[in-house]
Amino acid sequence: MWHLISTIHFNQKPITHHFFASYHGHSLCDSHAAADKQVIKREYISSQQQRMITTSPTLYWGPNSANDLQLLITKKIKNTQVIVLNSIDRDPELRPKVCPLDRIKQKHCFVYKNNECFAYELSTEVTTSYPIPFMFKYL
Repeated sequence: MWHLISTIHFNQKPITHHFFASYHGHSLCDSHAAADKQVIKREYISSQQQRMITTSPTLYWGPNSANDLQLLITKKIKNTQVIVLNSIDRDPELRPKVCPLDRIKQKHCFVYKNNECFAYELSTEVTTSYPIPFMFKYL
């Protein structure tokens, strides 16, 4: 993804991605997903409480489709846009067969520039050591 963004959208300007395992799961994307989950959980608990009231003529079971979730999340969380994908083709034949990157878990810094990709074991190596070039190859 970073390679594509650098190449197509930013005129091959360098993008450096530092991956710190200690912060994995603490990005802006992760916090946004957590806020979405809280809204859904609150709605589920509310619907559970409403179902306990037997005098209600119709029972509310909470959101039951992606479109219901879209309305709920955009109503409860400001500055949020939800895009519903009504169908996702998961045919394995459509998935590109890409070679794995050797020892990717040992790499913590990735640089994408001039239509090339480089990996480093440490973020401090970007200026002090030789890069390890890599590319995504189709099998």
